[in-house]
Amino acid sequence: TKGHPLHLVLLMEWMKQNRLVVAGSDDNMFMFSGKKGLTIEKVVSHIPVDLVHNIRHRVDNIPGEPYRLLKLAAIVGVRFSQRVLEKVWEIEYGSAEIENLSHDFDILHEHGMIMPANDKINADGIFSVKVKPFLKSRMARLMNDADVWEFQAGIYRDVVLKCIPTRRLQELTLTVEQARLDLTCISKML
Repeated sequence: TKGHPLHLVLLMEWMKQNRLVVAGSDDNMFMFSGKKGLTIEKVVSHIPVDLVHNIRHRVDNIPGEPYRLLKLAAIVGVRFSQRVLEKVWEIEYGSAEIENLSHDFDILHEHGMIMPANDKINADGIFSVKVKPFLKSRMARLMNDADVWEFQAGIYRDVVLKCIPTRRLQELTLTVEQARLDLTCISKML
């Protein structure tokens, strides 16, 4: 992991997803899964080489619609408004598909790519039982009436941007600017 704590977390998640390790008796302990023929050498030979490859592996496993949304979000910035992304989506793909965007944001959050910007407000106190982090953040968004998201780490955005061909990146950047302009004009009219 070259001493990078995020890489260590991603590496352990990757190993769990690929069923190479399982949780031990202690929650902070992992053991090799015991798959037939699994050796340390085989595990090491399949580990992504560095943090960027590990993040790229996670990005590549995001399904279609949320993946398109993630690319648009990367173009908008490290912090981005759901309203801006909805407008970009409408310009790019048509308004008929907007209804699923809220679900797509939740999928991206579950994949650990983004989080609500107001997630830093502690929503733990409103739950009497253990719930998934994305439910806590959804509740925090509802309580705070916020629609601003951000990437979990700036490197996630950087990796996503590198996945977009240069010409397409330029086209989408213009679309983002058009969406921001449209929203500014609409808010001035109100």
